[in-house]
Amino acid sequence: MKSNIRLAEEEKNEKYLKINIMSEKEIFVLFANALLDAIPESKSFKSCHMYIKRQPRHVGMSAEMFDMDGNSYGLDPEFGYYDTIQELYTITQTQPPIHKDWNRAVFTLYPDGKVNMEYIFDAEWQAEVDADAAKANAKIRAAQKARETRLAKKTFFERGYRMNIGYSPRFVVIKGVEHIPFYSSDVVIDCSNMMKYFNLFKEKDKKEFFEQVKSNPFVDGIHLGSGSLMYDLSYDEYERDIEKTRYYAILNHKSSYEFIWPFHKVRKSEVESFYQCSLSIVIGGVEISNFDDAEVGYYGYPDKYPGYIDVSASGREKEIVSALPQEELKKISVGNPHEGFTYPTLIPNKFIEKIIFRRKHLNIDLVEEGEDSQEFTGKEDVFEVDPNHPDQKVLDMMEKYEMIEMKKKYRK
Repeated sequence: MKSNIRLAEEEKNEKYLKINIMSEKEIFVLFANALLDAIPESKSFKSCHMYIKRQPRHVGMSAEMFDMDGNSYGLDPEFGYYDTIQELYTITQTQPPIHKDWNRAVFTLYPDGKVNMEYIFDAEWQAEVDADAAKANAKIRAAQKARETRLAKKTFFERGYRMNIGYSPRFVVIKGVEHIPFYSSDVVIDCSNMMKYFNLFKEKDKKEFFEQVKSNPFVDGIHLGSGSLMYDLSYDEYERDIEKTRYYAILNHKSSYEFIWPFHKVRKSEVESFYQCSLSIVIGGVEISNFDDAEVGYYGYPDKYPGYIDVSASGREKEIVSALPQEELKKISVGNPHEGFTYPTLIPNKFIEKIIFRRKHLNIDLVEEGEDSQEFTGKEDVFEVDPNHPDQKVLDMMEKYEMIEMKKKYRK
């Protein structure tokens, strides 16, 4: 016979609160419910045990139950144990009571709902892991050095990068963390990383997630599948919207968090920085912010032209093209007989002298206003890349902001 596990939740210390951090006891509840769900309906148990092994980049988990006669049965609890156990480790290193540097743990559940967690440091196993890690790290360092040597001899385009043209994301910085604001009836931050533990189409997860959202002081409400931001959502309203969303998620092969996610309302008083990212290029000494990748093209393009750039949208095409060797340019027609044609001149990528990445700072006083109510302060963080001799650190930063990306076949 299964037990009902209800562990009283301690008051959280705000010093340790983060968007996606659960408490130790909340994780114990998750462990207990996962074990209970894994027990066959016909079985009564004397105790259930979850055996955990943990390293910074690896987690192992197994489980078993003992019946009233002392017989052992293997269990297969279903939950996102990797992220959960790594989060448990973080909590035990930062929040009292501290359990320093454990690498094994045994979680035990009893029929009366009591639980026990034993944290263990296995020195012998750790020595084996460290020796294997040292060998693996040596191989990784050798591979990285070989990659750096190889990349040092290649241009921006030879390394397989492409520019995400026309993408200008905005970021707000709160407590040192960058977030992309979502503009709806209010300016909010998507907190769907809280949902990595939950499948909202399961009854147990649905209830636990609602309780998590209500108890997290960073979260202000839930974005519903209808597109509404709900601040004081009742459980009945929340449940009804999940049922509506279930059909659309299944139909579109989507996860529940793409329709329903918790949010935090952005407040001017908490924002440390507010900026918009942009990308431009320089050809013949002329900086251009409006251009297109001819390998991707746009509506009406007759074909794809890898290795070429289209500057016809810049308004300075004639000026730029006239200064370049005409025999290396490519003239194409774009459009159709019904809507007419344009005739851009495509320029080989090799004529790009600079790629410029900017973080243009916005007026924080207007951060709570709509997307069209923003104004720039004039402050800019500017990073320039020479396509022929690019600095990989700058490229990594540009990739982090999704201003550039590496083509799939080059990702090794």
